Amino acid sequence: MSAGSLTRQAGFTLIELLVTLGVAVLLATIAVPGIQQWVASNRESAMAIDIRGGLNLARSEAIKRRLPVSLSETGGDLQIQAQGATLRHIDLARQATLTLPAGAITFTALGHLADNSGDRICAVLAGGNTLRFALSPAGGLRASQTDDCSNG
Repeated sequence: MSAGSLTRQAGFTLIELLVTLGVAVLLATIAVPGIQQWVASNRESAMAIDIRGGLNLARSEAIKRRLPVSLSETGGDLQIQAQGATLRHIDLARQATLTLPAGAITFTALGHLADNSGDRICAVLAGGNTLRFALSPAGGLRASQTDDCSNG
């Protein structure tokens, strides 16, 4: 190799690295708000699934045990109880505020709603969305998104 000959070296130039970094920053700036919204939406979905699962579990435990089973909200968490014993604790991690009629929902040994139980549960999720869970007298469950749980 002579002193005057040019050799090609493998690698990236500083300009190429800066352009690549700039494109990556631009893409991240565009993508991050969408990802944050997606994460919040998934959190709300998980809370709705936890609440629905708690209601279904309370009903199925009442049928299985042939005892009244109640679901109540305590300090932001769901408690499923039969004869004073806690069967299940569902941690809502302060991601939802529940409004239970009469303080608890009680299912009879046949899985029907007890007479003193209300038929609607209102859940205000951390993202601000409001869900209404409507229970039929036979214990069936339907969830719907609403703006206000105050009306019937």
